[in-house]
Amino acid sequence: MTTHRARIESADREIPVDDSTTLLLAALDAGVAYPHGCRSGRCGSCKTRLIEGQVELLPHTPFSLTASEKEHGLILACRAKLQSDVVVRWLAQPQIAHPVVRQRATITAVAPMTHDIVEIRLRPERAFSFSPGQFGHVMFPGLPSRSYSFAHASVDGEIAFHVRTVPNGRVSPAIARTARPGWTVEIDGPYGEAYLREDHAGPILAVAGGSGLAPILCIVERAVQAAMHQPIHVYFGARDVIDVYGMDHLGRLSARHPRLRVHAVLSSARDGDVYRRGMVHQAIADDLPVAMKAWKAYVAGPPAMVDAVGELCGNQGMRPKNFHADPFFTPVEEARV
Repeated sequence: MTTHRARIESADREIPVDDSTTLLLAALDAGVAYPHGCRSGRCGSCKTRLIEGQVELLPHTPFSLTASEKEHGLILACRAKLQSDVVVRWLAQPQIAHPVVRQRATITAVAPMTHDIVEIRLRPERAFSFSPGQFGHVMFPGLPSRSYSFAHASVDGEIAFHVRTVPNGRVSPAIARTARPGWTVEIDGPYGEAYLREDHAGPILAVAGGSGLAPILCIVERAVQAAMHQPIHVYFGARDVIDVYGMDHLGRLSARHPRLRVHAVLSSARDGDVYRRGMVHQAIADDLPVAMKAWKAYVAGPPAMVDAVGELCGNQGMRPKNFHADPFFTPVEEARV
């Protein structure tokens, strides 16, 4: 095993990075609050200037890092394996200042949302601040930690997550089967760069797949509360009718925001279903054949959906810095990435 040194100018830190890991993971392990989102080369949140040295870049989407950006010395920390000592500086500018804290929280409610998604409501010991679209690491008793996005703005000090049961999973089936009000868990956060930019005045595209609806609900909820008056187009992709949820809540939000439009798209819909049939990215292309240079997109859900929507947005002129992605991986998928 070979170990190199990485000088991170943005954090005024120098850390060891061995050849079995990426620059981002080594930095996080060393306690550096490195800006990041997907950890899989899809969102561009960890875009970094390579000032000195050489790296190998693992596969990534062209939307998260373009060929031109690579030619000009940019890399993705989540995809970078060091081939020499390096000096780097991340590009992200701090726009939010929520302290990362670890604390205990008590489950106050467990409610089924669909046949395989439950909402867990928690009351932290102390005030917990985050921005809509961010996530936290949650540790249930006797189980490994898992990352879940916040599903609602904090109400009366409570926060909420949506947990989808992963077939043959170690954690999510146990949570869905046994979690009860009164349980004590630990929460660590907030994390993530795919949060709502409230200073943005252009149109918003918000796209969710499955339990990726949690951060999208939180983002749209806050946009309505903050009186962001621009058009907001919400698309929710699911497999079948039994996988659809959150439509009543989105309907109430749309009643308060005249330019909010909500669409559910089912990949396996049957004749007679109330929702449209197809793939969510194709529905967006059909509905919004427009230049997206002034738009922002917030996308959360299965990696394949995130990639397809990202390609569509790029083809329609969206700037990479305006595409905020949060792909939802199972632990097995994350290990492969």
